[in-house]
Formats: sequence, C-alpha cells, structure tokens
Amino acid sequence: LASALFVVEGEQNNGFNSIPMALWWSTVTLTTVGYGDLVPTSALGKLIACLVMLLGYSILAVPTIVSVLASQEYLRRDSRLNTMASSFQRQATFTRQASASPATSGIEMTQIVQAPVHQGEPLVAAIPALRDFPFVVRLHLRPSDFDLHGWLQMSALHTLMEAAISKFLSDKAGWAAKPGLFPRPLPLESSCNFLAPLVLAPLVLGGGVDVGLAVETIQSPSCTYRLGIFKESEAAPCALACVRHQWLGREPNQLTLIPSSVLGACQWATHVAGTAARDSGT
Repeated sequence: LASALFVVEGEQNNGFNSIPMALWWSTVTLTTVGYGDLVPTSALGKLIACLVMLLGYSILAVPTIVSVLASQEYLRRDSRLNTMASSFQRQATFTRQASASPATSGIEMTQIVQAPVHQGEPLVAAIPALRDFPFVVRLHLRPSDFDLHGWLQMSALHTLMEAAISKFLSDKAGWAAKPGLFPRPLPLESSCNFLAPLVLAPLVLGGGVDVGLAVETIQSPSCTYRLGIFKESEAAPCALACVRHQWLGREPNQLTLIPSSVLGACQWATHVAGTAARDSGT
C-alpha cells in the first residue's frame, strides 16, 4: 500500500515524497488513527485511501463485534445452565422433604419431579426405577446425537425409543422389520418428558444408556409402550416416554390385528410388570 501510494502521489508534492512517508501514512490510516498530516490529493490516491480505511475497520472492528456477540451467547448459555442446576437442586430438596413427609411414608419414591404447579394437582409424583421395566436394553450413543451445546437432541431420543421397541420385538417376539414385510407397526403418536440432562461426554465415553420398556395398553391393532431412559442402572430416569404403535397390513391404510407372536410378547411384558408391582406392594 505504501509503495502504491508513493507511485501515485509522489509527484503531487503533498508529503508523499518517499516510501517511508507513505508507509507512515498507511500505518496511521490502517489503524484508524488518522492524524491528517498527510492527505492524498489525486483521485487514484483517494481511492487507495478509501480501501485502506475500509481494511482498517475490517481488521479491528469486525473481530471486536464477533467477540462481543460470542461473549453474550456464552453468558446466555451459562445462565441457562445455572437455571437448570438450581432447578435440580430444588428438585433434590423436594425429594428429601417428600421422603420425610408422613404423607409419603410406606411409598418408595425414586425421584421427585419439579413441574409447574396447577391448582388441584399434587406437587410430588413417583417416578419408576429401572427394575420396574420388564425389558431393558443398553443402547449406545454417537457424538452426532448431541447438539452444539452437548445436549441430547430430541430426534436422537426418538431413535432410542424406536430402537428399544425393535429390540423388544426381535428378542421376545422374533419379529424383525424387513423391506416389504407385512403386517408392520407404524408409530402413531409419542410423547416424552426430560427429567435430567443428557450430556455428551459421560454418555458417549461411558458406553451409552439403559432403556427400560413396559407395555402400557394392548388394544389391537394398536399397542402403547412406556419407556424410561437411564444413565445408570440404579438411578432415576433421565427421560420418560410413551409411544403408540398401530399395525398396518399390506394394503394402504389397512389396519390389521397385532401378530400373535408380538401379542404374546406384549402380554408377557404386561404380566411381568403386574407381578413386580404386586410383589413390591406386598
């Protein structure tokens, strides 16, 4: 830049009589100081000056703006994490209070969920443990299952639920999804509640999560599954989900009865869950 400006302005007798003087002007202008002791007078010299000014702003101002925006995003994320940590701390307080309360004596409480309180609704609710599910499968997670902040994505959670159901049908009913195989289940509706954070490093490095499955209702041609996602075998669930499948025949939109092998597996799961509930009650 200094050499170009010396070539353009050197014959104008306006101070640019050497390359060091032009270099001085370029440095002052590029750093947006602008003393004004040297000023180009030709049209081409002014054009070069404009480019130097814009280059100076892009070098200094743009990184500053980016760093400010990044720091604001970091503060927002830190605030969300602090809010979640406070929520879990209050949740633990509710757990201790509920365990000591006479109203809950004799009832095994594995976790107390803090939820928005509405008039007429109880504040404390029991959450199932892993042993309450008749079928348990361990599933592994990938780094791509998590978002940029390290939290498990909702799409990955639905994949976990469908993988657990497929494993249940394969192991207990001998049914496996294959192209062109009918009848086949269609996920009709699902719901999920996160109860604790599912973050990247512990789950991927630790080998994955345990998914418990129980059969909620059997109303052929549909079946409703209840699932729990656990980070550790004895811990309370990180998420609870409910999935309803509807069985379809070969014809479009043709509902069909649940296959006998699948029906037997669902009845087995219902029987095991009922037996465990009666045993825990006694």
